[in-house]
Amino acid sequence: ELNADFSNLLLVIVNNPLPEDYDYEGNLTIIDQKYLCGYRNQMDKDAYIFAKAMLDAAWKDNVELYILSPYRSFSTQSALFENEVKTHLNGSTTREQAEIKASTEVARPGTSEHHTGLAVDFNSVETHFEDTEAFLWLKEHGEEYGFIMRYAEDKQDLTGVIYEPWHWRFVGIKHAKEINRLGMCLEEYIEYLKQ
Repeated sequence: ELNADFSNLLLVIVNNPLPEDYDYEGNLTIIDQKYLCGYRNQMDKDAYIFAKAMLDAAWKDNVELYILSPYRSFSTQSALFENEVKTHLNGSTTREQAEIKASTEVARPGTSEHHTGLAVDFNSVETHFEDTEAFLWLKEHGEEYGFIMRYAEDKQDLTGVIYEPWHWRFVGIKHAKEINRLGMCLEEYIEYLKQ
């Protein structure tokens, strides 16, 4: 039985990076190999209970849903960010401009939800994921397991991140249902709760 009250609303974005002394490894567990389609295999141990239940439920519905990219270390994120910066560097682009462009697609190290182990990229990091059965299943059932699609197309001005149908974030069942009901992104929801 999943605990509907268990939640984690930690906000990690460009202007709200993790603290310098953040314990990256402290709450991680190893993901069972059968749930993976990538080589990274760690996740927040509390969120993993919910993710596992969600994947089992999807499979019961004959939906192919796998974890591609869960937890990422600071150094992994640094390498990914640097690679993205390089793709934007050309004769007419300064390093700073390239970094700004890159940061809408790959989070700067210290500002990625993947550092928390609470976020998961499913199946494939391509926009056409939105046309798959897996995505439609997540849209319908993700909240029942405490997961929300984190980066919606119409919220980029608030999240600072491009539309990523594959990136889902554990917030907790009650919060996930409420966020979806209100049509908010996590940034808006956290403000809403303060009021």
